[in-house]
Amino acid sequence: MKKIFFAFPILFALIMASSCASSKQALRLQNHKNQLQRVAIDKNLNPEQKLDTLIGNFVEMMNEGLSIANPKRGAKYIKQYNIDNQQNIRYIIDEFAGYANKLDRAQKISMGVSMLLKPHIGDMIRLVPKFIRKYRRYKTALDITRQIKGQLLPFGIKGLGDEIFDKIGTTK
Repeated sequence: MKKIFFAFPILFALIMASSCASSKQALRLQNHKNQLQRVAIDKNLNPEQKLDTLIGNFVEMMNEGLSIANPKRGAKYIKQYNIDNQQNIRYIIDEFAGYANKLDRAQKISMGVSMLLKPHIGDMIRLVPKFIRKYRRYKTALDITRQIKGQLLPFGIKGLGDEIFDKIGTTK
């Protein structure tokens, strides 16, 4: 009887910790969604600023995904991020692509150089290979990473895990 009595508080603590972690993840997902919705509809921001915010949001999500110890739970988190934000991500990327296509060659080079100097790009270059290695079995994680990465490569942002995409045969 004493063993059951001592096991109950431990079991209760585990359940509470698990519940707390999932509620934190749900709150984070909601914050990501709110931020991307706000940015997507904001007419005062130019497409480059919107892309900067998207990349910052994505880097934040990658850090959160990498901090989840269980890859299945992490993949579930990433999938939910993708479901919640797919429309806003697509809108921001399409708006940026339209904006970038109107630039001449010199302006594109200038924008590429300025993007290289942004702090989130360095974080993304560092995180994408780790992220892909951890979630290489999960298609959603690879798809969303490739989608955002694809918009940066025309501007000279290299080193975002090309070799990993090539090894697993998922490049476009």
